[in-house]
Amino acid sequence: MAYNMDSDRRSAVPSFYGGRPSNVNSDARRSTYETPPLLHERNDSSASYHNPQARPSLDRPSLSAGYNRNSFIAPAREEPVKLGHDEEEFVGGQGQEDPWDVYADFNNQGPRYSGAAFANFTNQDSGYRKLPPSNSSIKRETTDGGSVAGGNVELVTVPALGPEWNLEEMREMKKSARQQDRRDARARNFKAWWRDQRGCCGGWATRKAVVFFCFGLCVVIGIALAVCIPRVPSFSFQANQPIQPPQNVSGVTNPPNEFSRAPTNFSFPAEIVLEMNTHSNVLPLHFTHLRASIYDLNTLQKVADGDWGNHVVPAKKFFPFTIPVLFNYTAINDTDLTWLDFYNACRNSNQYVNGTRPGVNLKLILDMNIVGLIKTQGSSAQLENVACPFELPTNSV
Repeated sequence: MAYNMDSDRRSAVPSFYGGRPSNVNSDARRSTYETPPLLHERNDSSASYHNPQARPSLDRPSLSAGYNRNSFIAPAREEPVKLGHDEEEFVGGQGQEDPWDVYADFNNQGPRYSGAAFANFTNQDSGYRKLPPSNSSIKRETTDGGSVAGGNVELVTVPALGPEWNLEEMREMKKSARQQDRRDARARNFKAWWRDQRGCCGGWATRKAVVFFCFGLCVVIGIALAVCIPRVPSFSFQANQPIQPPQNVSGVTNPPNEFSRAPTNFSFPAEIVLEMNTHSNVLPLHFTHLRASIYDLNTLQKVADGDWGNHVVPAKKFFPFTIPVLFNYTAINDTDLTWLDFYNACRNSNQYVNGTRPGVNLKLILDMNIVGLIKTQGSSAQLENVACPFELPTNSV
């Protein structure tokens, strides 16, 4: 049923819309007081909504208490009330085309894609063609919850999309792009870990945990190095005579003592008696080599050398040991100062007036290879007035 909405929106006051007031109300107002004559026509747009000239206004020009459009009706778009379904059929008539239904595609009642203009220009059939009844045993559920066996199953054929790859998708197919994505992922993960937003190795290794772990690891490594790294020991001479004749060891044949003027040379074995202090070490010291070199302090000529070999020395002890050396020197003639120094020191004591032989001044240099230290360590000492370890016969050269 159609109705007029304007009648509902109008006020019950007839004078508001320019209507003539009823006789009853006008007589009651007229009996109370008479309206004073209007001196001039008022051009107030707010005096009346539809007809400002319909009635005179008694309001003051500055203050208006009458109704206006903005105060009575909400500012919105005015539309007529939509007619119902019966009214639409009545207005449209019976011979017109059916209205467009937005739910037709979802209810399988709309046109097919094969009938579209862009799909098939020759096909003019725009209606939906249902499938023939199927004898399949597939059950379809009805609207009331039941199932109907052997019902018609209607399928909508959707055209297959082609391989429409864009540039980004083709880039992602390359190996370089995947490697770049992995690098970007690693960079993002590192930034998140650096900001302490995520962990590593299961989530526990946050940046704070890694800092404490590294600090503790450094402390442990420092303690381990302080304990395990060997220290270079100190040496001292054990006896008053640091150079002594070699000891007779079974199975070891010492070379003979020789002095000669022509050719001018000398050669004799000896031992250097030393004492090692290892109190600065916690672990035992392992020497792979301990080489000794002896020089004449007056002429700085090398006269002897020797090697102690591979030995392990206990820690926190004074360890006495001897290094076997071989004195060997060759000169041009018997006037060589180095040869004369050793010849005078090794002559027979009976050839001197007071029976005292002069000593020789030497310099001892030790080179050590210790397990745990990178480079070769060294130590040196000066020996003054060292007696010759053997004595030449009286009939010698």
